[in-house]
Amino acid sequence: MTNSGRIIGTLVIITGVILFTVLTGFIATRFFSVKDQTAEEILTPVKSDLEDIQNMLAQQTITLSQLKDQLARLEDQISNDGE
Repeated sequence: MTNSGRIIGTLVIITGVILFTVLTGFIATRFFSVKDQTAEEILTPVKSDLEDIQNMLAQQTITLSQLKDQLARLEDQISNDGE
């Protein structure tokens, strides 16, 4: 082995380590960039969906109450007609 071969081998190894480090850092940055969002940015769509669900629930509660009232009136009519 010659000294020039050792120098070239050392440079190849160092270059490989540097490239691996840069690639790993790039991939890690991509994974963690998603987590850089603020909590408000993440929760805004969830809050919107929750508001929609609450509105639907309120509307269904009103409809259910109306249906119960209609059912009670119909039951009264049936019981009055049966007498």
